[in-house]
Amino acid sequence: MNIMKKILLYITVLACGLASCSNEDDLNPVSVIRDSVGAKTQFDEWIDHNFRIPFNISFFYHFEDVESSLDADLVPATEHQAKLVAKMVRFFWIDPYTECTNMDFMREHAPRVIHVVGSGNWNDNGTITLGTAEGGQKITLYCGNWMDRYLEVLYNNGVDETDGFTVNVKDVQGLLDQYMHTIHHEFSHIIDQKRNHPKEFNLISRDDYSAQWNTLSSKQAALLGFTRNYGSKSAGEDFAEIYSAILCWDEAKWEAKFAEAEEEGAAKMKKKIELIKQYTRESWGFDMDELRASIERRFKDGEELNWDNFDIE
Repeated sequence: MNIMKKILLYITVLACGLASCSNEDDLNPVSVIRDSVGAKTQFDEWIDHNFRIPFNISFFYHFEDVESSLDADLVPATEHQAKLVAKMVRFFWIDPYTECTNMDFMREHAPRVIHVVGSGNWNDNGTITLGTAEGGQKITLYCGNWMDRYLEVLYNNGVDETDGFTVNVKDVQGLLDQYMHTIHHEFSHIIDQKRNHPKEFNLISRDDYSAQWNTLSSKQAALLGFTRNYGSKSAGEDFAEIYSAILCWDEAKWEAKFAEAEEEGAAKMKKKIELIKQYTRESWGFDMDELRASIERRFKDGEELNWDNFDIE
């Protein structure tokens, strides 16, 4: 008798489950799973013509689990924010390098994958990972959905991008510090892996590198000759931090940092800057000052960038 009651109960539960699944009114017709072989959007076509075809770079903005850290709680980038990131990367990173070197330089040395994630990647120690470079083949950029902190987006219809939009860069230094610094930092790891920076660089702060970098204040790091405390993690990170700062900091920011570092710390920073500029000239054939000037000019001429134009030229 008990067995029969259990069988009837299972049948009842199964029937209810099937009835629920057959109620199409409760289902969202839009799948959360992206069909990787689905039709490309206009933005996807633009990516092909501005990243994949000229530079052999795959620009991923849909959430790709195989490209992401499975140990972190991450949020995908929205398509709108990904568009802003894509324009920024092409106009303020790729184009200055091709101007100061050539197309072949970026074809050969740019990462094969740029992966944009919407959220930050928070660490257990309370710090946040802004980007990673993997084996010279891939750069992951986090915080893709934070672009509107630094950009003012004005929709033509006052609501959404359907009828186009314009963009004003409301915080140039913030955009440089949040995104461009990260891109330059990670790219410097790639070129450093291919042609190592001078060993002399590693000796300047060799006694001050520490795994406990996050315990240093800005002042403490500066006194030791580091532009940011993360640079004190290792010589490789120190190189990447100085490299990025050369390209992202204006004269006023450098003067403030030298003042914070005082005489000894500032002398160490200036020596590191000298060695990095020498390294890029002798090992890669480009001038950091020219590259910096190209980036700065593009930010000043930012109104020439059609942020909402994704037509294929």
